[in-house]
Amino acid sequence: GADNANNSIQLTQSQEIRAGQNPLVQLVVETWALLKTKAYLYTTLGFSCLAFTVGALTQWIPVYVVHASEMAGTPYSNSEANYIFGILTCVAGFVAIPLGSVVSKFLERYTMKADALINAVGMLVASVTLYIAIAMAPYNIMVFWVF
Repeated sequence: GADNANNSIQLTQSQEIRAGQNPLVQLVVETWALLKTKAYLYTTLGFSCLAFTVGALTQWIPVYVVHASEMAGTPYSNSEANYIFGILTCVAGFVAIPLGSVVSKFLERYTMKADALINAVGMLVASVTLYIAIAMAPYNIMVFWVF
């Protein structure tokens, strides 16, 4: 187990030394090869955008809910808004991930682009529903939570 892993690591390191390759040069070459891979770049960029968006919404939505709920006549405290938003985010994740997986497996029968299509449709639907929720919150806060 662990001895085999250590032996293979040592063997790999000794092969590099025998080949005269500098580990720093090898790191630069491998990094450059990775940066030339479009799938890696687009995946990294997409995930960074997703993480930034979720982080921004986590900071901004509860504050917006507090103000919008006051305008709608059903005021929420900051802690209530944070709590409800957190629960809904978790529930949405627990539902959307398995659902997306099932739909992806189904669509793979028809197209090799199933994962990309599901991501695109999901982001389009999320954008539209987020807009509706933000626009409707000052009038009816429950519509905000549904969307």
